[in-house]
Amino acid sequence: MKKMTNIEFVNILKDIESQFKTSYMLGCFGWPATDGMIKRAVSRKDVNNMKYKQGAETIKNEGFMFDCVCLIKSILWGWTGDFSKTYGGAVYASKGVNDIGADQMIKECYNVSTDFNNIQIGCAVWLPGHIGVYIGDGQVIECTPKWCVSPGVKKTYLKNLGFDGSMSRSWTKWGFLPYLQYIDDVEKIENENVEIPTYAQDAIQFFVDNHYLKGNGQANYGLSNDMIRILCIFYRMFKDKGMI
Repeated sequence: MKKMTNIEFVNILKDIESQFKTSYMLGCFGWPATDGMIKRAVSRKDVNNMKYKQGAETIKNEGFMFDCVCLIKSILWGWTGDFSKTYGGAVYASKGVNDIGADQMIKECYNVSTDFNNIQIGCAVWLPGHIGVYIGDGQVIECTPKWCVSPGVKKTYLKNLGFDGSMSRSWTKWGFLPYLQYIDDVEKIENENVEIPTYAQDAIQFFVDNHYLKGNGQANYGLSNDMIRILCIFYRMFKDKGMI
């Protein structure tokens, strides 16, 4: 099975953080925040999700629920942001990725270190009971109820490298996720033409159907990851305005 690259993985994380409304809910791997799914999450006996109900209600019928490690697993399990699917398009415990917690996931990582000077994009960052992903430039994407500005998926700063900000923290360890293929030449990968990822295919197909692009939803259009992200933003704006 071909592994997702660290760059592809981080680009999906960036899309979730920037383009989707999210909320923190234990045990949820991209569940649509419908009334039924919120009730299902809150009624679980193995975790206490009642304190996160209010945050989920603010995005009801508009966003998705995650927790820290489930954010990582959801992408690896094929999450596409499809609100019509029970788990947003993710298939539970699929693609060779088991349902494990944050503390077990750092144990699955390789080349784990407490020295953050050589951390690479797409590596997991961990502290007891919590996990996130380093995305470069001193930033991490994590799903957390901390800071309570909007409990959910957010960008924070990595204090271990001297970066500070209103939302920053120090992590204990970092490591390479075994589920990803790590690519060193980040600039080359970012700028080369990429295959359209699953989560963006509806957006790209819209622009194809309206003759802005040539080809079909599975083709390579010569688009960079940044351009794919921009087209997805416009697509969702059109949907919100009822133009689609």
